[in-house]
Amino acid sequence: MLFLAMAFFAPTLAGPADFDARRAEAQRLEASPEGAAYVREYSSLVTPAMRGCVPPGSSDASNIGTFSVVADVLGTGQLYAVDVKPKTRVATCFAGQIGRTTFPTPPTNGGKNYVVVIDMSITP
Repeated sequence: MLFLAMAFFAPTLAGPADFDARRAEAQRLEASPEGAAYVREYSSLVTPAMRGCVPPGSSDASNIGTFSVVADVLGTGQLYAVDVKPKTRVATCFAGQIGRTTFPTPPTNGGKNYVVVIDMSITP
């Protein structure tokens, strides 16, 4: 009964669309002056999140590759609906680390959640 009550009073958040549509929305937002400025604001949060997954100087071949993370950013800076492709060990670790990070308050997006994409390329 308590679970039902909690679900009833929980805030309603828009469900995530598919990965590619969310990625395209994030890229559209990044193309605006406000979006580009926002990327500069949160970009310093990326490296510390990755360090928890791939330590500097790591030469393990399983740490190499590319992946993308998409996430909605709530007005509080909390990330919501964090998703990653492809779902490798390092990509999943990074998505978990960045998902616990508080981002700066995002620009407005016409009443919709603000979506970001982070493209990563890990090289030796």
